Amino acid sequence: MRDLNAYENFYGTKSFEEIQVVYRRRKMLQVMRKYKHDHILEIGCGTDPLFAHMDDYLSMAVVEPGNGFYEHACELSKEDSRITCYKGFFEDEVKNLLENQPPFDFIAASMLAELEDIDRGYQALYNICSEKTILYLCVSNAESLHRLVAYEAGLIKDIAEISGRGEKLLQRRGPYTMDELCTQIEKNGFEIIEKGSYFPKLFTHQQMQNMLEQNIITKDVLDGMYNMEKYLPRYGSEIYAACVKK
Repeated sequence: MRDLNAYENFYGTKSFEEIQVVYRRRKMLQVMRKYKHDHILEIGCGTDPLFAHMDDYLSMAVVEPGNGFYEHACELSKEDSRITCYKGFFEDEVKNLLENQPPFDFIAASMLAELEDIDRGYQALYNICSEKTILYLCVSNAESLHRLVAYEAGLIKDIAEISGRGEKLLQRRGPYTMDELCTQIEKNGFEIIEKGSYFPKLFTHQQMQNMLEQNIITKDVLDGMYNMEKYLPRYGSEIYAACVKK
């Protein structure tokens, strides 16, 4: 079983993951706004819920297993009746969601690598989706530019290797290739309508954090890296897929 206290404590320390979250959310919002999103479900909000960065929706449900993250989301949303927070693992909250929320137009989930039982997780996702729901999934990219650099430098033996304290803590399994993600999605009853990668970076989280702290790179450089995805469409630090039920 995952150590949720350790997971939350990690987010309480200074880490480049805070920056990664910014660009993860940016891509998620870019994709979301192409589709209907009156009723939204966010699975795993962490320290910075999606509702804090948008207002063009009718209702939003948030499912979060971590005590601190859940309480933070409740505090942020207490004045907004459109938002309902559920504490628990998503797979255990499907019945509550189906009984108490309208059908979701858009579901944002970045928890695939953290699932203890991937089959049960996909079954829960399938059950919560209507025929019109857009399901958005994102995971770490095994073919990320920084992983390829590390592999070619002989620092890792496999591009899918989990490296670094933060990544080992944040994930239960290694990163996905796009082929692996697409195969898994399609095997579990979904059809992909859009896919891609975002935020290519040359270095590990720790190296990126060190360069930020030493003013070697700035926010403008980070934005430039994010915009490089049009030149490096396969090699972003994370990959995503938007899909619907077959």
